[in-house]
Amino acid sequence: MAILRVMLICLAASMSVTLARAEDGRWFALAESTDPDEAIGIALAHRWWFETIAVAANKTGGYVTLGRLEDETKNDADALTELLGSGNWPAGIEVVSAASLGEPIWSLPDATVARHEFRHGDDGRIVSDGISIQMSSQLDVTDDTFKPMLAVVEQGNAVHQTTLADSGTDGAFARIRIAWLDRTATRPQIVFSGYTMGAHCCTVTRILTRDEDGWIEVDGGWHDGDEGYRIEDVDGNGEFELIARDDRFLNRFAPYATSWTPIRVFKLAGGALFDVSREPAYEPTRRRELHAFEHHADHEPGLWRETGFLAGWVALKSVLGERQEAWPRMIETYTEDGFWNHVACETDFVEGACPGGESRSAPFPEALEDYLRRTGLW
Repeated sequence: MAILRVMLICLAASMSVTLARAEDGRWFALAESTDPDEAIGIALAHRWWFETIAVAANKTGGYVTLGRLEDETKNDADALTELLGSGNWPAGIEVVSAASLGEPIWSLPDATVARHEFRHGDDGRIVSDGISIQMSSQLDVTDDTFKPMLAVVEQGNAVHQTTLADSGTDGAFARIRIAWLDRTATRPQIVFSGYTMGAHCCTVTRILTRDEDGWIEVDGGWHDGDEGYRIEDVDGNGEFELIARDDRFLNRFAPYATSWTPIRVFKLAGGALFDVSREPAYEPTRRRELHAFEHHADHEPGLWRETGFLAGWVALKSVLGERQEAWPRMIETYTEDGFWNHVACETDFVEGACPGGESRSAPFPEALEDYLRRTGLW
């Protein structure tokens, strides 16, 4: 993937800039900050809306968050009007460009050596680092859906085959990414993900890694939505981590639609996935996610009253060692809606959950503390 190039923009406090057209698409300046992690957090908060999201330094010593749209069918004014009508955006967004382009300080990483997305009927292959990955789909007559399949071919021989049996749809949508998650392996890893479609669900992932004895398949689990894992070199050591939403918070402190999920960071080592979220090396990623939460709340102040948002926010603050700051604010602002039944567990968790019949109703703060303690987030 070509390295993203963005403009270095001198922005006043009003974010007033000259409207112009970039050669590589239309850019929106979303916000300015003196803290690079805050600027990146704002970028993460809005990444769903743009083909490319980035942060650049400006000449005043701050940082500007940028989003790019490649659609050139509308003029700048109409594109800006359409964007502002699509969500709750920061004040002062401008369409921006510059005659000279420079490197960003950050853009949403694409850590892959190679990647491919396919659906049923779009069978193809990736050739990378001496191996060929052939993609196809197979009809499952038991539920009349197509299951994504891949075969790893070395020297003309299929040495490993796998099927995402849980992700079948009528289109068999799947994504393959190749990246170095564990450099003790003999080849880069293959991250094979498929989307189940349907309400509230789900991306299922298998990770293929090769040791001296051959290919090993690691269960990457299920994650809500169609993103699955982000792949980033969080600590800058040349090995990439897997970042996912913490789905344990869905439907726990609020209904699904108003649940906010913090992140979890996973590391592949020796053919197994490990949750390394609390390790100091990954603090910048947690800090940026916290900024994303707080950026949303800055523009939707009602979130500070919602238990679904506050649970995720307190969890992030707690893992960062800032629970003593977060807890009083949560106590002061949360509102019980009288609808959601918060619970605490009366015994030890079994496989990450309270055994049936062992929970009791509890006020939100008690339920939150109980859960954070039991999951190691306290």
